Amino acid sequence: DVPAGVPHSYIRGTGLEVMSSSDNVLRLGLTSKPVFVDEALASIEWDHRPMVARAQVGDRIAPEGAPFAASLVTAGAQTLPTGSFRIVLLIEGRGSISTSLADLQLHPGTAAVLSAADPDAAISIDGMAAVVTSEVS
Repeated sequence: DVPAGVPHSYIRGTGLEVMSSSDNVLRLGLTSKPVFVDEALASIEWDHRPMVARAQVGDRIAPEGAPFAASLVTAGAQTLPTGSFRIVLLIEGRGSISTSLADLQLHPGTAAVLSAADPDAAISIDGMAAVVTSEVS
């Protein structure tokens, strides 16, 4: 969990960044996207520190106050029930997602996004995927 105003980067391991819809991201560098160093430095909250989440594959991570939970899945099948917003991002290997409306094959770097109104989804992963769910408010 990284509060607004706290710079962050990824050093090693798997980093999953889940953000609400926003157009106010300020980048300090190391990207081909627009960089606004002065504005970013002015917005830093110097007293805030990020929460470091050390988790194992399969652990559910639900940052305090966040409207979502995330987990990494490496193998097997599971059902994602209707009623919440769901994202399945394939990180490596193979994956599929099936609902009564469609069957999709996922490739590394691709995601399936399901609204809360979409039906139950069956996912099958042979590799690694991030699964993010959000409660309807």
